[in-house]
Amino acid sequence: MTDRRSELVRMVRDADSALPGSQLAELLGVSTRSIRQFVSDINRSAGRMVIQSSHRGYVLDRSEHEVWAHGETFATGNGRGPRERLYFIARHLVSYSDVETDIYDLADTLYVSPATIEADLTRARELFRLHGLSIRRERELLSLEGDEREKRSLVKHLFLDAGRGFTPQMMREFVEAYRDYNLRVTSQEIQRSIMDLGWDIDEYSLNDVLVHVTIAADRVRLGHRIAVLNETNAQLPDALSAFTAELTKVVDENFGVVLPEAEAHRLTQLVASRVKRSGSTADPVELPPEIVTIVRDALRDVSEFYLLDLYDESAVRGIALHVWRLQERSSQGIQARNPLGETFKNSHPLVYEVALFFAERVEEKASVQIAADEVDFLAFHLGTQVQKQLEKGPLVTVTVVDVSPFASGHSRIVDSVASRLAGQGVVVDVVTALDFDWELISSDIVVSTIDLEGLVSVPTILVSPLMGEEDAERIEEIVKNRRKKVAKQRLRSRIAELIEPELFHSVDTISQHEALSLMCRKMVAAKAVSPGFLESVEGRERKSSTAFGGQFAIPHSMQADACRSAISVLVAGRGISWGESTVRIVVLFAVSSDDAQVFRDVLGEFIPVLSDPENLATLLESGERSECFVKSLSRILS
Repeated sequence: MTDRRSELVRMVRDADSALPGSQLAELLGVSTRSIRQFVSDINRSAGRMVIQSSHRGYVLDRSEHEVWAHGETFATGNGRGPRERLYFIARHLVSYSDVETDIYDLADTLYVSPATIEADLTRARELFRLHGLSIRRERELLSLEGDEREKRSLVKHLFLDAGRGFTPQMMREFVEAYRDYNLRVTSQEIQRSIMDLGWDIDEYSLNDVLVHVTIAADRVRLGHRIAVLNETNAQLPDALSAFTAELTKVVDENFGVVLPEAEAHRLTQLVASRVKRSGSTADPVELPPEIVTIVRDALRDVSEFYLLDLYDESAVRGIALHVWRLQERSSQGIQARNPLGETFKNSHPLVYEVALFFAERVEEKASVQIAADEVDFLAFHLGTQVQKQLEKGPLVTVTVVDVSPFASGHSRIVDSVASRLAGQGVVVDVVTALDFDWELISSDIVVSTIDLEGLVSVPTILVSPLMGEEDAERIEEIVKNRRKKVAKQRLRSRIAELIEPELFHSVDTISQHEALSLMCRKMVAAKAVSPGFLESVEGRERKSSTAFGGQFAIPHSMQADACRSAISVLVAGRGISWGESTVRIVVLFAVSSDDAQVFRDVLGEFIPVLSDPENLATLLESGERSECFVKSLSRILS
C-alpha cells in the first residue's frame, strides 16, 4: 500500500479545479473523514497551508507547495541541502509509520531524483539506528519499524536539531509545525494547572513539558500508542492525582484526544520531575532516601576532587530527582536525549567534566549505567552550581579613596562600590586623608574621587564624589577584566612549568591510539605517571571524546593518579582522526593528588583559549620545538 497522503497531494496538484472530498475519498478508497485528516496532516507536516479547502472542495496552493517541495522550510530549518531533506524524510516516515511510503513519491514531493533519495536514505538509516529504529524496505516501498518511545524521541530530536537545544527559533518552528493546535493556550493551561497546585516551573522546563505533551497527544491521536509501560509499580502520589485529571482535560480540549491512563500517568511523572515546590507546599514527589544519600555522597566526592563546594542542600533535591528518573529509565532500557547539543559540552568543558565525574560516582553507588546523553542532562543540572563556584574565584581587592569632608559620603561610596563588586571583589581599605602614605596601598585596584596619578602603582578608577551609574558600571567592568587577567597569569605560569621539552612531540601523521601510546610512554619514562596511565586515559576517552569542538583534544585521566603533574603536547602536521573530529594539537595532562587545581585551570581557562581559531593557528605556526610552542602560548595567554 502506497502513502495515500502523497497520492492526495499529487491529485490536487494535477487537477484543473477544486476536487470535492467525496471524489478524493472514492479515488483513494477511504472515507471523507480520512480525507479531512490527511489534509490536516499534510499541512501540519509542511508547516504551511499547502492544501486549501472550501465549499467546492480541495485545491493546492501552488506558491506554498513550491516553497515546501523545494525544501525552503522542513519544520527544522531553512535550505535545500541534504540535511533538510534528511529531516523531512525522517519526520515523514515517523508521521506516516502506519503506511508504506514509495521512494518515487518522496522524490516527486522533494523535486529530486530517486538516486538522491537513495543517498539520503543511507544517512537516514544511521539517524534511525541511533534511536533504535530501522527502515524496512520491500522494493520501492519503505516503512519504519521500532518502539513508539523511540519514534517520539526522534521527533523531538529533529526539532532540537542536536546542536540548538531549546531556542526561541526552535519553539517558533515547533508551534508552526503543529499549527492545527493552539500550543500557546495549551502551554498557559498546563502552567496554570501547575501553579494551582502551589508549584513553580521555569520557562525551559515548561517548553520541555509542552513538547512532550504535544508529541504524545499528536501520536495518540494518529493511533500510535506506547504499547508497554513498565511503570505500574511507581504509583503517583496523591498530590498528583488532581494534576493528572487536569492534564487529561487540557489535552482533550486542545488536541481532541483522550489520553490513555498510562500515557497520562507517564506525562504527569515528567511534569513532577520538572516542577519545584513553592513555599510550604509539599514536594510533588517523595524521593527514596537511598537516592538522596547517593547524590549527597557523589557531590561530596566531586567537591573534594575539583576543589569546589557543590554540596548545597537546596540543590540536592533537584539533582536527586533527576538521578531517580535516570535510574528508572535505565531499568527500562530508556535513555533521555540530549536537549542541549554538542555545543554545551564544547562551551562548558569543566562543567561537562564535573558531570562525567559525578556520573561515574553515581554508577558505582547506584549500580546503574549512565549513557552519554544522560551525562549531558547531568551537566545541565550541575552547571549552575559549578558556575557559582567558579565565579567566586580569586577576589579582586579594592581600596576606596574619598577625601570629601562629608562622612556620609564615604559610607555611600563604599556601599556602592561593594554592591557592584558582589562576588567579584572586596573592599579591603578606605582612605579619607590627603596626607596618606600612598606606598602602603597593596590592593589590586584603587577607586578614588581624586586624581592619584604618579602616587600609586596599581590601576586606579577615577569616579565622581556623587558616584553615578556610569562610574559603577566602569568599576564592574574593570574588576571583571582584572579577574580574567589574574586567572590567565596563573594559567600561563602553571602551564609553562608543566610542559617539558622531552614531553613535546611533532609528527606528520599518526592514529589516536598511537598518539596516546607515545605520549603516555614518554610520561612514564619521565617518571610523571605509572605504566597504567594509558589505560586510564583511554578509559576516559571511551566515555566521551575529549576533542572539544575544534582542531584540538585534551585527553586526561579521570583520577588524580599521576606521580607528579605534567603536560605533554603533540602537534600533528596532517591531523589525527579523533572520534568524530580531526585534531592537529593534542594536550595530554596528568595531575597528581596534591595539584587538582590544574584540572580547573586547564579545563576552565585553557580550552576556551584553544577554541579561538586564530590562537590555534598561531600555535600551529610556532614550529616543531617546545620552546617556540610555549613562547607562543605565553603570548596568547598574556
